Amino acid sequence: MSGFDKRVTYAGRSDYSWLGSANSKVLGFDSGEFDVDLFRGADLCPHGVILSGTAVCRLERGGRLGPFDVDATDGRGVLCGFVFGDVRVSGRTRVRGEVLVRGPVLVERLPGSVPTSAFDGRELGAVRGE
Repeated sequence: MSGFDKRVTYAGRSDYSWLGSANSKVLGFDSGEFDVDLFRGADLCPHGVILSGTAVCRLERGGRLGPFDVDATDGRGVLCGFVFGDVRVSGRTRVRGEVLVRGPVLVERLPGSVPTSAFDGRELGAVRGE
């Protein structure tokens, strides 16, 4: 198949299969501003979208949201939640979106790997792996 490039497209629908419950009474949300450059640098926005279920943290400087990184020293080592719905970021450096901060999470269905030790974060509340 020489001469052909493989092309992957984005379907345009959020995947909520990582969500452990659809009961709105047990879910808690917060909104925040995403630092898009950090997500691009970590290769976490394919097709100009930060995917639903991506683990996020609050940066110490500025309070924006960045991608969870257990080795980071700028606040990204403390898990604070998960992107609730896909966030379109094409052509932007900052964008607002919703983050799940309380409720059950199916760890094996998250779009990236999150160690179970990350669920002991001080801001996490009741978000847990099941």
